[in-house]
This record gives sequence, structure tokens and C-alpha cells, in this order.
Amino acid sequence: MEGAVAPTLASPDTTPAGGEVRPWMVFLPGLGGTTRYYHDRVASLAATHRLLFVDLLGFGRSPRPDGAYTVDRHIAALRGAIAGRGPVVLVGHSFGARLAVTYAARYPAEVSHVVLLSAPYYPTPTGRDSARAHFARRSRWTRAAWTRPTVTRLLCTAAHRVLAPAMPRLVRGLPRDVVRDGLAHSTQAAVSSLYDALYGYDLTPDVDRLTGTMALTLVHGARDPTAPVAGARALAARHPSSRLLILPDADHHPLLRAPAAVLPAIAAGATACAAVTACTTGQPPRARDSQRVPSVLRTP
Repeated sequence: MEGAVAPTLASPDTTPAGGEVRPWMVFLPGLGGTTRYYHDRVASLAATHRLLFVDLLGFGRSPRPDGAYTVDRHIAALRGAIAGRGPVVLVGHSFGARLAVTYAARYPAEVSHVVLLSAPYYPTPTGRDSARAHFARRSRWTRAAWTRPTVTRLLCTAAHRVLAPAMPRLVRGLPRDVVRDGLAHSTQAAVSSLYDALYGYDLTPDVDRLTGTMALTLVHGARDPTAPVAGARALAARHPSSRLLILPDADHHPLLRAPAAVLPAIAAGATACAAVTACTTGQPPRARDSQRVPSVLRTP
């Protein structure tokens, strides 16, 4: 069926002998990524949850149909994999984090809490969210590559047809399996998702639609050039039950840079975020961090 994404079970869909059913934790990758980004790196979370990895429509093992890759189309595809498993813990990285917010806003009964890793949120003085305005202020090269559709499509096509074999050597600072899977998509899926689903969609109304009882945990690198930490602070400030963990030395990939801090944050969620400070820094949580909503927890 068109629009059916490919979920991968990392935990058997069975009920233990004692009758206790572990809740589902669903992982959504970022733009250009696949669920390989998570796999072994989050395996420890299977102790408390059944893990489900879902490649976004047009990426990884999922179908790559023609046409526009809008937010509505992505969410419809995701629902086919997520509906009926809830309430689930929804974990998204980058573009996947934005889709997680929208999914939770549209189907709150299906989501218990949301964990956002490096969520790209770009508030403007008018209150709108504008990713395109952010990239338009970058260097001339970045501006051309990220805000001119013809250039973006050309670069994406060249990466697939010419640079693919060399990409693991050309891209530094990321695991080879992640870089290799960075080309597991169609050009149409990548370009349309960027322009139609990221640039063409204001996330602010969805953030405001999240119910106050839904836990929201944000994990963000202070050195993230793709999704500046100011956006994470602004997003957290809009939600009454949010918690924000800032990792001073991490970039756009906190799970890869600081798994010892990120995995407890995912596991704990918003309800026990203060405990994350203790388990990642070796220091007791401060009262003001555990009581303030939203709170900003920093590791030294």
C-alpha cells in the first residue's frame, strides 16, 4: 500500500510469562537518515520497553513513492506503523523530532511522552517557526545548498551517482554505518521533505496543541549549528511539562557524542528528568532544576 513505512521490531511482540506488557518505544530518524542510527546504540532500553524502529517514507527500507513529501503524508505513513501500539514513547532525532511533535499533537491518545533529540525549531520575532529563514542567514555556500531547490537537488543527485562510494571517507565525525545510510533515500524524498515538510511547515501550532499532561523531554547539544540550542529553549518554554537536557560539548548528534547522558534521559523521560542529572554527572539533582517547568539540566 502506498505510504506504508517499514517498521523494524527490535523486541519480540510478546507478553512475558508474568503477564506484564512493556510499552512500546518508537524511534524516528532524521532527514537523510535511517533507523540504523539507533539500533545497537539504544539496545539497553529494551530492558524496559519494546523497541520499534521506523524508517520515514522515502528513506531506508520504506517505499519511495513519487510526489510531494509533505508533513501530512509523512504522518499518515507513520500512523500505519504506530497506531494500535499505544500509548507509545515517541523518540525522534532532528526532522524525526519534528514529526514526533506533530504526531503527538494530532493523536495524543496514542502517545504517552515525546523525546526530542536535536529538535530543529526556529522561532521568529512573529512567533512563527521558520527553518528557511535560519538557513538563509548562513554562509553563502550553505545558503545556496540549503535554500535553492535546484542546487539542493543537483547536490543530492551528485551524491547518489558520483560520491556514494567515497562518502564514508569524505564525511568525518560520524560512524560509517550512519554515513552509508545517509544515501538510502530517493532524491525526491530528501528534497521534498526539506522544502515541503521542513521549510513549508510551521511547527509552533503543534507544539501549542500538545496536552499539558503529555511529558516532553528535549536533549540538545550546545554546539549544534544545524538546530541552535536557542530553538530548543524556545520550544521547551512553550510546553508546561517539558524538560530540557543541554549537553555543552555535543553537536547535532548527542546520541553519538554522549550516549551515557542521552540514554538515561530517554529512559527517564520528563517525569524523572531530575534523576538524569544525578546519573550523568555524579552529583545530586538541584531542587530548582527538579521543580522548575520547563527546567534546563546541564552536564558539566
